[in-house]
Amino acid sequence: MYSCIVGASKPNPLIYREALMACKVKAGEAIYIDDVPAYAEAAQRLGLSGIIFQSPEQLATDLKALGVDLA
Repeated sequence: MYSCIVGASKPNPLIYREALMACKVKAGEAIYIDDVPAYAEAAQRLGLSGIIFQSPEQLATDLKALGVDLA
């Protein structure tokens, strides 16, 4: 998703909505991962699961907690 095409950048809700439409998923079906807390929190406000990336191990743990099979 390119902000220059959407006309908005994170944490503007428009870019998250455009990404959801492009992926053809509902907010509750999506997981957003970023190392910038404000961006992950903006995604959470729209109903996405937001993960703040801190390490590969932490990410794997958080994804598993959301039911993502990493096998």
